[in-house]
Amino acid sequence: MKKFIVSIFLVLLVAGVSGCMSQQPTKEEKKTSESAMLSYLSKKYDQNFSAINYIPAKRGFNDSMNLNILVAKSEDGILVNVRERLSKPGKFFDDYRNAVASKSYEDKINYKSIKNLHLAKTYVTLSPEVDFTSAENGVSSLAKDEVFMVSSIVSVSGDADEKTLKALYEVYQQLQSLGYPDIALIVAFSGEKDKAEKYVNNFFLYGTQPWENYDESVKHVLKVNENGLSFEEFKKQLK
Repeated sequence: MKKFIVSIFLVLLVAGVSGCMSQQPTKEEKKTSESAMLSYLSKKYDQNFSAINYIPAKRGFNDSMNLNILVAKSEDGILVNVRERLSKPGKFFDDYRNAVASKSYEDKINYKSIKNLHLAKTYVTLSPEVDFTSAENGVSSLAKDEVFMVSSIVSVSGDADEKTLKALYEVYQQLQSLGYPDIALIVAFSGEKDKAEKYVNNFFLYGTQPWENYDESVKHVLKVNENGLSFEEFKKQLK
C-alpha cells in the first residue's frame, strides 16, 4: 500500500512539473507580447519606445496574478515598465507617469557629499488621480496631496561609517524640506555593483522587493520612512 501511494505521488509530481514546463512561453510568444507592449506605449504616449528587457512571468500553479514585464525606454531616455497579468492577457498598465514626474525632480536632492557614493536617484510616486499631462508639467506644479511619496534610493560602495551617515542625514533633511508627509530614504552599503545599478536606476521595478533580498551581498541597509528623526534616531534605522 505504501509503495502504491508513493508511486501515485511520483506520477502526480512528474505530471505537475511537466505541466509547468509546458506552460512556459515560447520565443514567438515572448516576441508577440513584447511587440504588443511597445505598441501600447506608442499609442498611449504618442512617441516611440525601445525595448530594453522582456521578463516573462513565472509559470506554474495559481499563477494568474504573475506578471509579464517589459522594460522600455522613451525617446528622451526615461525608463518605463509595462506589466501584464497572466489572468488578463492584452490588458497592460505602466509606470511612465511616475517616471516622468521623477525626471522633473532629479536635481532636487544633492547627493555629492556622500562618501563612496556609487549611485543615487530621487523617485516620485503620484496619487492615482494625477493625469499624465499634470505629471509632464512637473512635480512643482502639483498640490502636496497629489504626491503620494518622494523617495531617495542610494547605493554606497563603502561601509556605513559616521561620516557617511552624517552625509546621508543631510540627504534625509533635504527630503524633509520638500514638505511631503510621506518620504523614504533607502540606502544599501557594499552590495554587488551591477545589481545596485539595476535597483537604483529602475526602482519602480526592483523596489517591489527589499534590497537585501534582491542582493544578498549587501552588508547593511538603511531605511527611513518618517519625518522628524534626530541624528541618533536616524542611525538606529541602520540594519
